[in-house]
Formats: sequence, C-alpha cells, structure tokens
Amino acid sequence: MGLPSSPGHRFYEKLNELLRENGFDRAMEGACAKYFEADGTAGRPSIPPGLYFRMLGFFEGIESERAPW
Repeated sequence: MGLPSSPGHRFYEKLNELLRENGFDRAMEGACAKYFEADGTAGRPSIPPGLYFRMLGFFEGIESERAPW
C-alpha cells in the first residue's frame, strides 16, 4: 500500500512553473553554495535550497514557523 496522494493545487502548480522558468532552484543553490561542505561528506545530505524555501512557506507570506495565531 503506497502513500496517499492528492491532485495538487493550482497555486502550487503555477508557482513551481514560474520558479522553474526563472531558474530559481539553480540561483538558490548558487547563493547557498558557500555554506555547503567542500567535499560533501559532513553529515546527511541537505535539502536543496529551493525546496527548503518552498517548505518554509516563503512564497505564501509566512514569516515564521512560530508566528502567533
């Protein structure tokens, strides 16, 4: 039995399309490259920077994961 999936949401489909067209992931990897280990052996593999910004809610105006409700 696999994990459940959803049909997605049009907002995220368009957002990912726009980010892909503008090279967002590549730009974020370049901007964050100086913080990566030179040989890539320290610790677990990192989350790609572009995905990390998406996970934080950066594009939804969420300023903090601890924002007061």
